Amino acid sequence: MAKKGRKLAIKQSVKALYDRKRVARSRPGRPDGKVSTSGAMKKRGIKNQRNLASKSQQQKAAPELPNCLSNPKSNNTPFSTDDTILLVGEGNFSFSAALATLLGSAELITATCFDTEQEVQRKYPDAARHMATVKDLGGIVLHGVDATKLGLHEGLKAGRSNGRFSKIVFNFPHAGAGIKDQDRNILTNQHLLAGFFSSARQFLSSPLSGVQYTAQGPITPPSGQILVTLKTGIPYDDWGLVSLGKAAGYFVHHCTEFKSEFYPGYEHRRTIGWDATKEGNVEIEGKACKTWAFCDKKGAAAVASSRKLASKRAKKGQQGSKSSSVADSVLGEDLEGGGRDQDGKKSRKEKKKALAAKRKRHQADSDGSSDSD
Repeated sequence: MAKKGRKLAIKQSVKALYDRKRVARSRPGRPDGKVSTSGAMKKRGIKNQRNLASKSQQQKAAPELPNCLSNPKSNNTPFSTDDTILLVGEGNFSFSAALATLLGSAELITATCFDTEQEVQRKYPDAARHMATVKDLGGIVLHGVDATKLGLHEGLKAGRSNGRFSKIVFNFPHAGAGIKDQDRNILTNQHLLAGFFSSARQFLSSPLSGVQYTAQGPITPPSGQILVTLKTGIPYDDWGLVSLGKAAGYFVHHCTEFKSEFYPGYEHRRTIGWDATKEGNVEIEGKACKTWAFCDKKGAAAVASSRKLASKRAKKGQQGSKSSSVADSVLGEDLEGGGRDQDGKKSRKEKKKALAAKRKRHQADSDGSSDSD
């Protein structure tokens, strides 16, 4: 009985000690000035809520980021009228027609697709109209062009751009193999992109590519870029587009948002055609899509040098504005007070007069002090 009583007393004392510690931890403060665990957690929770609130306010107030490439027609597209453009993997050619209409000319546009002309017209009933638009605006339309083997098509080398393009565009690439297994489907599209990156290199322009002659006159194309547009989310994020580009020796130049309304008249089509996927033809509407721009080592070096030059010009402009403001203030003082030369300093005659007057005053003061003594 005595042993049982001792065990019971030990249990009760342990329970009481545990209860006291639990109560102490639940209090916001302690007598020794330390903050309890629960109190610290409450403070951290309040701080996190404040941080989230401030972040949400900043996101609401933050302006939209402008595109880093300018375009006279639109601020949302990475194309300009000086670009020589190669479009690969076109479906119904609605993007080619929309881009040509946006730029006002298709003379520097070469639009290609993998299918033959008969297959394109069978898959996409509206393709003939879009191809006619591109041709009417001076563009070139080529069929049977494999994006992974661009060098095998003689029509690309014999074009008016001398086989060099400042923009090589692949919008929504997809192998269209119809593979149900997700992993195999991802691998197939990765092979497609890797082959495209490798194949496109020889067609990228650079400042050393030479002058290209157009109807508007000779132009020097900028450093070439590869533009790939993809939807975001699963499974497209698993393709590893950026990693594939870097593995092929490219650098990410920039990434911008892609929306179909940026190109009036553009209608998305899937690889397998129109009739089989009527509800899927507008699958990009309301979904986030991005355009990734890649450039090679030469292009990255050119971009870096151009940015350095721009920063130097900006600094010089700031210094020039400061010096001009100083000159304006000096000129204003000269007009108001007179008697100053172009450097803003007093003329020599005025300096001599002021020095003589100072000496006279000093001599008069000294004479007066001697008389008083």
